[in-house]
Amino acid sequence: LPAADAVSVGTEDSMPHAAPRPYRPAGLLAASAAAVLACTAESQSQRSLGAPPNAAWTNATGISADGSVVVGYMNAASGPARAFRWTAAGGMQVLPVLAGTFGGQARAVSGDGSLVVGDHLATAPPSIFNRKAAGWNQQGVLDLGAMIVGTGSSSVYDASHDGSVLVGTLGPQGSTRAFRWSQATGVLQLPPLQGSTFGLAAAVSADGEVVVGWSSGGTQPQARPFRWDAESGTQPLALPSGTQRAYASGISADGQFIVGNVVTAAGGRPVRWNAAGQLEDLGLLAGWTLPDAR
Repeated sequence: LPAADAVSVGTEDSMPHAAPRPYRPAGLLAASAAAVLACTAESQSQRSLGAPPNAAWTNATGISADGSVVVGYMNAASGPARAFRWTAAGGMQVLPVLAGTFGGQARAVSGDGSLVVGDHLATAPPSIFNRKAAGWNQQGVLDLGAMIVGTGSSSVYDASHDGSVLVGTLGPQGSTRAFRWSQATGVLQLPPLQGSTFGLAAAVSADGEVVVGWSSGGTQPQARPFRWDAESGTQPLALPSGTQRAYASGISADGQFIVGNVVTAAGGRPVRWNAAGQLEDLGLLAGWTLPDAR
């Protein structure tokens, strides 16, 4: 992303309103106090990321490929939600905000850790349908919304390994569309699945070539997961009989495996679609009810 897109910002405590959380299936990284699991072949351990003194709760939403950068957002006891970036050396750093916006969220980080992506609330009163895509790099906060869609609502949900490809959702309430952006192609709106009118691109492969997410609305009001690439376009993912709704929310670096959740009358289940497109139920840990995989 061009350094010229960086803009000056106000103080870190300049936003007066907390942002409501948009609906996304509960992920395994979500927690009342953000933590990261450091895993090796021999052992795993949990490490608290800490939190600013005024944080009521924190939520880790993304991690770089080597695990050195973790991002997410925090809510204060009073005041706005704020995006954060964590490293072992620097600890938890609250990220700056775009001028004229309210509470923000960091939704993901590029695989190399160089670009954090997410959004801010664009105007008051806070609304999940009036967002401005944002990014953060070494130059500061980036107005990705202006670059992607101009003045309309937009959110970035994921970035490729080097941050050169962004995916997410854009458009006003009632006509939101999934998108893929790159410097070379600009914004490409991804067609929703047949019968649907809305779309959200939730994740992208490391090389930026495969996008996954979900469509809804129209004659198919419940969410249905999709996979997109330039050759095949938007394709539905396999679902079991009796599916009420389903989401594709994550993808492996090589684009071969997709994860998400499927909801039936029996409840939600975390699932994986393998390289052959077959659906695999991942099951649930004893005593747990988290129905999503990312």
